[in-house]
Amino acid sequence: VYQDAAISGRTDDRPDFQRMMRDAKKEQFDYIIAWKSNRIGRNMTQALTNMAKLAEYGVECLYVEEDFDNTASGRFALRNMMNVNQFYSENLAEDVRRGMLDNANKCMVNGKISFGFKKAPDGRYAIEEKEAKIVREIYDRFRAGWIIADIIADMNNRGITTKGGRPWTFQSFQTLLQN
Repeated sequence: VYQDAAISGRTDDRPDFQRMMRDAKKEQFDYIIAWKSNRIGRNMTQALTNMAKLAEYGVECLYVEEDFDNTASGRFALRNMMNVNQFYSENLAEDVRRGMLDNANKCMVNGKISFGFKKAPDGRYAIEEKEAKIVREIYDRFRAGWIIADIIADMNNRGITTKGGRPWTFQSFQTLLQN
């Protein structure tokens, strides 16, 4: 079983997918059974390249929800489905970006909420006063010339955690300053 849960099929840079391709090259199996053809790739060129490599290794792909036989018309239908997969992926990304931009223009919460803020009942950002007090303190110290490592150490020593309840790190601190 090769499974890259919660990793987009828009990229081949998936650990189990890469392991599967290495194993295919070693001729460790003859068939791949995938739910749909979009698991081989959502970029048409990448998907077709992957299919060609797999064919070169003697591996045939079968799909639970799609039936493409090994005839000229079956291969034609598969190539068209690869094109549809790429269109679907690109179109969904455009729709999501458009929705996020619309939310941003309305000051609505988009995804993860930064430290110092909360989601108000109307869906907009609102100041989370307890956290905002800490944000002001951090910025005051930063402007006063405190070393970042010292601010982080002080926050962690006082038991003040990030929005996710974790100790502060340089990365989480940088994210706070950039936001």
